[in-house]
Amino acid sequence: MLRINEEIFYYRENLDMNQQEFGKLFNRNRKTVSGWENENNNIPLDIIIKYASVTNSSLDYIFEISEEKIKYSKIDITHKELGKKLRDLRKSKNITQKKLATKLNTNQSVISRYERGINPINISFFIGVIKELKPSSIDELFNRVEIKEIKNDKS
Repeated sequence: MLRINEEIFYYRENLDMNQQEFGKLFNRNRKTVSGWENENNNIPLDIIIKYASVTNSSLDYIFEISEEKIKYSKIDITHKELGKKLRDLRKSKNITQKKLATKLNTNQSVISRYERGINPINISFFIGVIKELKPSSIDELFNRVEIKEIKNDKS
């Protein structure tokens, strides 16, 4: 459900950076970046968000909801704001915390802590929520605006 590992590798290669240099952009070490690229380590949600923001990459593309590589605006969101957005999405689908917790094999207090921004949202939880609640677009959930290419017509 994620193509971020491959994206990070190609983005780093295009910047002509080694893993250590790339890791510094995200306050991580070379071994961590290697683990991401080789799919040995889960990439934290805050790193995916930062990557998408820095590269203007579509979260829908990264999370394999879309095949289109559309460019989007930067993301400026705290885990508390993200929790509120997920709560609003859950409520818009008329699903209780208890029902979602059962579907995600967790408990209601975990859902509550994420939604209130007490804990940063775990990537596995986020993927589970996306699978269950099926938003039309993760980019829309983050209020991102598509960046339109300006064509320079010199005819």
